[in-house]
Amino acid sequence: MLNGASFNTEENSRYEAARKRGDRSTMAAIEVEVDQRYLKWEAEQEADRQSRAIQAALKPAVKPTPALAKVLLMSTPAPALEATPALDGQLEYLATFSVLEYDLLRRETAKKLNIRLSTLDFEVAKRRPQPAGAGTQLQGAEVLFNEPEPWPHPVDGSKLFSACASMLSDYVHLPSGAADATSLWAGAAHSFEDFAHSPRLNVKAATRGCGKTLTLDVVATITPRSVRFENMTQAVLFRIIAKHKPTLLIDECDRHLKNNNELIGLLNSGFTRGGTVPRCEGDQNEVRFFPVFGPVALSGIGDLSGTLHDRSIVINLERARPDEVKKRFDSRHVGPQTELKRKLMRWAADHKAELAAADPAMPMAFNRVADVWRPLFAVAMVVGGDWPKRARVAFAQIQRPDSDSEPIQVQCLQDVAAVMEAGGFEIIATHELVERLVLLDERPWQTWNKGRPISPRQLARLLKGFGVVPSSRRDGADTFKGYRLDSLSDALSRYVPAQEPMGGNLSVTASQPNNGAACSDFLSVTTKNSVTDKIKPKPSNDAACDGVTDKTPPTDPEIEF
Repeated sequence: MLNGASFNTEENSRYEAARKRGDRSTMAAIEVEVDQRYLKWEAEQEADRQSRAIQAALKPAVKPTPALAKVLLMSTPAPALEATPALDGQLEYLATFSVLEYDLLRRETAKKLNIRLSTLDFEVAKRRPQPAGAGTQLQGAEVLFNEPEPWPHPVDGSKLFSACASMLSDYVHLPSGAADATSLWAGAAHSFEDFAHSPRLNVKAATRGCGKTLTLDVVATITPRSVRFENMTQAVLFRIIAKHKPTLLIDECDRHLKNNNELIGLLNSGFTRGGTVPRCEGDQNEVRFFPVFGPVALSGIGDLSGTLHDRSIVINLERARPDEVKKRFDSRHVGPQTELKRKLMRWAADHKAELAAADPAMPMAFNRVADVWRPLFAVAMVVGGDWPKRARVAFAQIQRPDSDSEPIQVQCLQDVAAVMEAGGFEIIATHELVERLVLLDERPWQTWNKGRPISPRQLARLLKGFGVVPSSRRDGADTFKGYRLDSLSDALSRYVPAQEPMGGNLSVTASQPNNGAACSDFLSVTTKNSVTDKIKPKPSNDAACDGVTDKTPPTDPEIEF
């Protein structure tokens, strides 16, 4: 038997009985049982000695104040204890223990200090020394931006932005005005913190192979801290914006933004300076606000959601013919693009105060459209030269009316007005209006009602939000429900603003008979009170020609803003 081990009364009786019988095997088994019990007791005694030694080493606990005791009795979270050298010393000492040793002490220590276990754990964890190379335990690669140094000398802004537009046109087949608009957008990205809004650049196409990804690749070479995503989560998006303030280039947005309203909402919030998203952080789920303001470019097939579309400058790409691409872009050799980027960095730094104070006049753009384009017009104004005019031309060529992108209620309002004006109706019966709407080509009304024509009730529901409702009318002995043309005028002036003449030959002009007159003015897109009549006017043999529709707008219209 082990030295120090002894029998208890029951074991001693069994042992003596076995000895008298001469049963040595039973005697040996009882000795082993006694030895095991003794070893267990010794281990418990050693653990108790260590615990008492640790407790003795701890400094006296901070005594709770009467106010703290009252709070504890009410079972509400205790206020933070006032930091003292004694308390801090105890926490530092606890942080030197191993995890196992600390676990033996944490409950009793938290009780003595009158603080929650989670608070004690958090404070001790903060004071634990971090092992060398702890940061390398994370998976993946760290987010790094290899930004060049700004250009060492002042640069000519007009030549710089012309070079950027020319470079973009060399690699990508862009629509008219898009190269200038994209260059100005890149300049605004370098100075986005100087503006109240950061417009989204939406590069879209009807199908694959039109250069959407290529456009983002080229734009990435001249924008600050560019980072590309083919998919993302909200957590990634708001954290990378808050920490690095990058230029986000989001490819294939038609896939991962589809039905993702929270991600769309986050991108919408980042359009306005000061835009944030709230998130719960830490063990205590404290609400924190993360800034999400910054430049974003998105590419994909088809249109963005309505709210994000309204905050975007839309570049509509078409598949290029072989003779329409001047150079092939090679991402391995971007020396000229890096030089342009360095010059943009220098130009933005040199003109920071001017950009922040710029307030360009934009009478042809208002509300959200003005918010979207103002940073580009401000950059053009500070650049000077012919760039203010180039910005106006780009605006006229890119920000063109697109009735199909309007909400369906606005489309309905437009079509009702067109039907009534084309037929010369001051008032029209609902059933006749529905019949004429169904006859319109390339409009949704023929199959609106689950494959059947739109019903009078559905028509009324679409127009009700504008305050346009059918009223009862009398025609002799008969009465009918119908709509008056003058009831549409207020809604049309608000939701379908007339296009003012911009000079030059712009589309679409309503043809009119002209007797003995010279050429009439070339007008812009159909005005509110003028639509093309289905019945063509007869030509006049003694008249000169009048305005005709120009299928392709001129590349340099004279536009007065």
